[in-house]
Amino acid sequence: MHHAQAVEMTALIEARTDNKELRLLGARISQSQSDEMNFMKRWLENRGEPTEMAMEMDDMQGMDHCSHSHLMPGMLSAKQMDARKGQRC
Repeated sequence: MHHAQAVEMTALIEARTDNKELRLLGARISQSQSDEMNFMKRWLENRGEPTEMAMEMDDMQGMDHCSHSHLMPGMLSAKQMDARKGQRC
């Protein structure tokens, strides 16, 4: 979920800036995180492990203030991500 959220966040860059360097950074982050997700999925598949988490980000609605401990450090809740999507810089 942590890597997927990074990809989701970098997708917001293009609509918010014309800065080529920032867009390039976002593209590199997105690509590297996607590559890592694919690597981890293959690693799990090769070991017969599940590749989907029991609790997806959409299922985390309402897990804000008191339940932040359930999120990985540095992650935003679904409510916080929705707020970012609506922001304009």
